[in-house]
This record gives sequence, structure tokens and C-alpha cells, in this order.
Amino acid sequence: MANTKPESATSKWPNDARAALVLTIDNMGEAADLDRNLWPQEVPIGNHFSVKEVIPQFLAILAKHDISDTYFVESWNFNVYPSTIQDVVGAGHEIGWHAWRHEAWSKIGDENEERANFARSFGKEGLQGFIDKSKQEGTTAVDPYKGFRPPGGIIHGQRTLSICR
Repeated sequence: MANTKPESATSKWPNDARAALVLTIDNMGEAADLDRNLWPQEVPIGNHFSVKEVIPQFLAILAKHDISDTYFVESWNFNVYPSTIQDVVGAGHEIGWHAWRHEAWSKIGDENEERANFARSFGKEGLQGFIDKSKQEGTTAVDPYKGFRPPGGIIHGQRTLSICR
């Protein structure tokens, strides 16, 4: 069926673009492997190739093409990779929440466990601690999370949504 709206009634994208691309990334470093007990105990954390090598290259590609994204980060990473998170934010990208350490959200048993994940993620060990430290050091401030992408994509319905609110 042909578009019967007059052209003035159709929405306009910036710079006369005909489409938009939404780019999101998730899972930073070894968080998921640690949560799944796949990370070798003898290998130290905090030097994952994807963070040290891939993210800087990826950020350069995004900057070259003037593309912004939302990076869904596990809150555990605020203490392990603070400079990388600063690089992501400093490049103009949003930070979204991806649980504490990539726990499969559908496997979180009860409301208390779910609330504990929220508290740890948003508290002094996670986002709030990072924000406080950033303010003290005078580095790029991180805004509150710009969304939630549950690892595994499944939430506990209204229970999770209620806690999110």
C-alpha cells in the first residue's frame, strides 16, 4: 500500500537521512567467562585482549565514521577496566547496564538475588563507586546507565521491571 501521508506529515531524520542504525555492544573482557567458571584460575584478570586490543581499534573505527553506540557493560568492569570505560565515555558513547558480571538473568533464582545484583551493580562496587572516583580524579563523568540489556535476554517479567523502576 502506498504512503498516503503528505510529505510534510512524514518524520524527517537529521541531515535528510533515510534510515538510522542502532549499534549496541555488550560483554566487556572476561566477565562472562568468570561468571561461567571458564576463566583459567592461573590467568590474571584485567588484561583481556578484547579490552586491550579490540576496543581501542573499534573506538577508532566508530570515530572515523562519526558513529555513536551504547556499550552494555557489566558493572564488575568499572573496577577492572576503568580507563577503558573512560575511553568509551570520552568518545561520546553511552554506557548501558549488563548485570554485575554477566549472570544469566533467567537463572537468577529469586527476588532477593535479583535485588542484590542491582545493589552491587549500582552501588559502591559498581557504578556509584566509579562515578565518585571519576569526580575525585576530574575525569569524564559517566551518566547513569542508558538502559538494561539482561544477559541472555530474558527477565523475570514484572518482578524485574518493578525493580528497574
